[in-house]
Amino acid sequence: MENLKDDNLNEDPEIRKIALGFYLNMNKFRNHTKSFMTQIESHWGESFRLSDELYIFTLVLINLSEENIINTPIINSATYTLIKKLYDRAGQQYLEIISLLRNGFAEGASARWRSMYEILCITGLIVTSNERDELATSYTLAAEKNPSGGYEWAKIDSRFNDEKGKLNFAKIEKALNLADEESRALYKISSSILHASSKGTHYRIGRSLTDYSLTGLSATAINSATNLMSMTRLLFTFSLDDPKKYDENLHIFYNNIHKQYTETEEKLKNTQEPAND
Repeated sequence: MENLKDDNLNEDPEIRKIALGFYLNMNKFRNHTKSFMTQIESHWGESFRLSDELYIFTLVLINLSEENIINTPIINSATYTLIKKLYDRAGQQYLEIISLLRNGFAEGASARWRSMYEILCITGLIVTSNERDELATSYTLAAEKNPSGGYEWAKIDSRFNDEKGKLNFAKIEKALNLADEESRALYKISSSILHASSKGTHYRIGRSLTDYSLTGLSATAINSATNLMSMTRLLFTFSLDDPKKYDENLHIFYNNIHKQYTETEEKLKNTQEPAND
């Protein structure tokens, strides 16, 4: 908008009108954003803090896990290296999800959760496979053999011996028994948001169709926490330690997150009127 400052252009009444409208609305936008950030922090700040703490706690657990295998062949194995990469990728997406929620982008966070959930399923498929090392290699080679994507690399798994057609994500979910009602419902919502679907356009998450959202945050945050915990447990299967002894601590984190997000969401739903129907 530097051109709006040019004296010659500003002699044009239409340009002056555009310039004035721009600066007035820019200031309004900045003030609104600042006000919203204060508002969302006042309502959801404790929830976001708990999400951050879970992330740090899982990192501590993974570091403990690696201490147990640092002097073993496991640490340098191709399979462990792959699973660690998948874990790191999921952890990065978890942080992105919480960042989007923290800034009031409920739909963006939901769409990002979809990718995190897919990573969890792929990781679970490899870790629980009777052909774990071969499957990990097949997944890695797929980047060169089938760069466009797809799940044909997974057919090496004996759970798909009777599969005649092409593998899709739903079949991988089914093989893992992960297709619970809540995850599938959220996955469908996330898919409609991610793609240019009619449903994703007309039925939105949160209260506002064109602005930051103060509601609609809890489901994505809670499911992201569940996914991060599951990824941590899967990585722990390579450890020489017993991962079950940390389950109690993980459940404490999860219960606190679930309680805080759910209560905050309900409180806001009961006190706010929808911005758009």
